Amino acid sequence: MRTALPHVCKIVEKTLSGPYGRMFRASIRRGKLEVGDEMSLFARHLDEDLTFDIGNNAVLMNLDLKGTILQFVYYGRTYAYDHGLPGVWCQNYSTIARNLGCRVKVGDVTYDLRKLPGEYGTSLLENVLPVTEFSVDDRVSIKLIAFAPISTDGSVRPRAGVYGVLITNRTSGRIAGAVYPPEGSEHVTITSLDGVEVKPEMPYEIRAGGSYWLPLVIAAVPADRELDKLEKKTSAQWLRSTLDYFASLTGRLETPGDPYAGEFFVRCMHQCFNATVMDECGEIAGENSWGSYPVRDEIWMKDFHYTLTPLVAADPELGRRAIRWFSRWSVRYPGRFAGGIRHSISNSLAPVAMAGLYYAVTGDKAFFADDCELSGRLLGLLDGAIKLTVGGTGLLASEFISDGRSAGDYHTGSNIFAWYCLTSFARVAEEALGNKEAAQRYRRAAGRIKRDLLKHNIIDGPFGKQYIEGVNADGSLPATRPYGRGVEGPDAIPYMAHDGEESDTTLASFYGFTTYDDPALQNYKRFALTEDNVIYSPVQEGIMWGDHNACSTTFPGYVSGLAAACDAETFSGPEGYLTRIRKLTDLDGSIWWWPYADFKNSYRIAGHVTRGLGKCGWASGVFCCLFMSQFLGVNCDAPTRTLTFRPFLPSSDFTWERFRMGAGIFSASCRRAKESVTLEVTNHNAHHVTVRYRAVLPEGYSPKSVSLREDYSIGAFFGNRVVEVESSLKPGETKALRVSW
Repeated sequence: MRTALPHVCKIVEKTLSGPYGRMFRASIRRGKLEVGDEMSLFARHLDEDLTFDIGNNAVLMNLDLKGTILQFVYYGRTYAYDHGLPGVWCQNYSTIARNLGCRVKVGDVTYDLRKLPGEYGTSLLENVLPVTEFSVDDRVSIKLIAFAPISTDGSVRPRAGVYGVLITNRTSGRIAGAVYPPEGSEHVTITSLDGVEVKPEMPYEIRAGGSYWLPLVIAAVPADRELDKLEKKTSAQWLRSTLDYFASLTGRLETPGDPYAGEFFVRCMHQCFNATVMDECGEIAGENSWGSYPVRDEIWMKDFHYTLTPLVAADPELGRRAIRWFSRWSVRYPGRFAGGIRHSISNSLAPVAMAGLYYAVTGDKAFFADDCELSGRLLGLLDGAIKLTVGGTGLLASEFISDGRSAGDYHTGSNIFAWYCLTSFARVAEEALGNKEAAQRYRRAAGRIKRDLLKHNIIDGPFGKQYIEGVNADGSLPATRPYGRGVEGPDAIPYMAHDGEESDTTLASFYGFTTYDDPALQNYKRFALTEDNVIYSPVQEGIMWGDHNACSTTFPGYVSGLAAACDAETFSGPEGYLTRIRKLTDLDGSIWWWPYADFKNSYRIAGHVTRGLGKCGWASGVFCCLFMSQFLGVNCDAPTRTLTFRPFLPSSDFTWERFRMGAGIFSASCRRAKESVTLEVTNHNAHHVTVRYRAVLPEGYSPKSVSLREDYSIGAFFGNRVVEVESSLKPGETKALRVSW
């Protein structure tokens, strides 16, 4: 009987001891559901659609609360697909193996872990990997862990998952038994790591206080190449490298005053990551439909763009692959719709936006200069877009956002997005491609968009001047009725609305189009989640999609409201915008597209949530971008080696260790006392970095002392004074700005 090496077992046992996330876990104890966050409305009930998801982009595993792998998924290449929906025109192939689990024999009793009626629960190791623990037999403890192995630098991602079983002897004597692995099939091969040969029955014998570790491998077929990759490390090494990769993806964020905020950010980043898939060649193959569960082959293009955006800085190699993928597929081809760039400006220009962001966070000129074909396509997209002006303005026409139409002749969000694409890629054209003529052309076009958007698309609203979803060329609002689009006739009313699927205004400050505290933007976001918005549901406190007799609120609308948070009360108070999101966050830390959707009964009232449609990578991606750039307040400009740190997290101080911003790695913290605030940054890079500290003071206060010797200036944020200091950090250096008032 060959077992895993003893030292490997000890390392795994120690690793599985924690730490675990506090907020996102669930268990069945004494027949009742126990959860990490009682504020979640999902804490009231449990159904079969609760899944804990983990992948490495090459494969995805969806596990239930008992640790059964409901789905093991891997993907083929993207191909054209003329779907009837406006937001879908390509898809990929998926291969799925289902219901993979183990049986464990303890003494003479055999337990099928997939069907146990006893006590069990799943938690997230380091808030990442699902670990299920069973209390079925007083003699042993049983843990299952699932992870898709990935190298620390992300360069190796086998098309395989590790499904490990750890059994610990609780008795004072030896105990024997066996593990019965899941069976292979035409879709997957079942094998193991650490030199253990897999058989239908895997006997074990454990001394008192000892443990048995069986690292099973589930590999995509054909498996030979994947197994060759896996055999280069032990199971303990793969476990550690996988955790280290994910630590580099998100950094280690602690928000002690609001544990939900920090842990939810990490879970949203993982939702984005797990929704992104690769084919057998390691190239991006699109998205797993809307998020990490369930599996659909169709790719909603706008969902995928938002899902990928925060990953561009977190894993630049994913960013490069994403730019190439979108450059091929972003423009809808003729078919059920006329297609072309005009079909959806924000979809068509998605690779340009990613390229601009990628250059800002990496400074990688060679990526563009060395790939003339790619750069040519991106230039062609922008040159085609700027011809689509409408109404004698500089504003661009766009027919659709995603599946919904763009309201009015001048659509606000689409033009803000176009402005960002033109502005960010003008820099790429000039600095990486040496094309100053194109750069000037794009900057002039961006200037016209901003001029005319401010002229036409800001109106008088219930809270003052605000943006609006869209306006017509004659200055009127589009005609519609509540919950409908493009309706004419006696039922039509002005479309005084903020569409839930309009997230580019939510990201206006992330794009740099305007500041987070811009009154017109704040009033628009505040308006979004009020009854002044004709498609707002006061019952569900969100923005409806389509006809209210058929559909419910969609999750991106809840994130739109978050951009209106201006203090602790509006952020995380009892009716705060983050609190609304928190109540609708599932027990694994994911969010669902239609949290109140019940497709048998149209929709349910607030408080009776459902796991509707699918998990929402769109909202997760928008949240991550907004949270990082505006609340954690971190922005990086790699070409000038500059980091801006202006934290505004009203609910908590925070420490964010070793987070990645494209080509740079930093640590940052914000600590507030009764009469001071301290901002600290560490430069973990091999070069000097300029840090722009921006400390926000409480309302009505002025600075009394400023610790750094550099000259400082005074700015404003929501009318409060802001102390701004610029300082240079050497490699490995830490500097803190302390401001008292």
